[in-house]
Amino acid sequence: MDTETVGKTIGMAAALYPVSKGVASWMTGKTSQMREEFRFANEFLSAVSGRNALHPYALVKGYQALAGSTRVTIAEVEYLLSLEDFPNRLKDFVLGYSYVQHLITDGNSEISFRSKFMPKWPRLWRKAIYFLGYIVFAFAALSPFLFAKPLSLSFWVVGSFLALTLPTLGVYAVLSLMAALKLAGAERLVKLQRCRPPPGSQTANPTIERTASSGPRTLAVTARVKP
Repeated sequence: MDTETVGKTIGMAAALYPVSKGVASWMTGKTSQMREEFRFANEFLSAVSGRNALHPYALVKGYQALAGSTRVTIAEVEYLLSLEDFPNRLKDFVLGYSYVQHLITDGNSEISFRSKFMPKWPRLWRKAIYFLGYIVFAFAALSPFLFAKPLSLSFWVVGSFLALTLPTLGVYAVLSLMAALKLAGAERLVKLQRCRPPPGSQTANPTIERTASSGPRTLAVTARVKP
């Protein structure tokens, strides 16, 4: 193994160290975070169902803390908590908030796409652009390393270019990926929202069946939001 190869290996390891450290920290802290989320959810939901009414401000902030977002309303969170697999549906709602809306029609509640995203085409071309943007920006961010051998670039030259491309073009790659994930979360929520049956019910779980282009009044079965 020549000196240049060793240098490249050391350089890549040094570049990946902060990322690896962040991932390791996230994995070790996940357990304690889940325990804290459980304690808060248990205390808050017990207070909501208790005899002593919470102040409206505490109620709003509690539901927002459950969702992890200040944009959600009490009615939205209550409806999402009535669905099957509600932890994931709640995450999908927060993730895809810009694409979906909570509608209440004749006392029934549902999550649907916002009007401009109900047709499939506006979502399809956005996903294509986000995916293409991720590929282009990720490739451009790593281009100094990818073209190091064909262009006979030294280790220091590659490192200098990566120091410029990764913090700039790499950020745009991450943003493109996040945009695609937000839209995917919205589509997943609209497709998979299913109401949980009442406790002890033996009937099959009702499913909200709708097409991407359908309006809010094509709901087959809905869930009621608790007053």
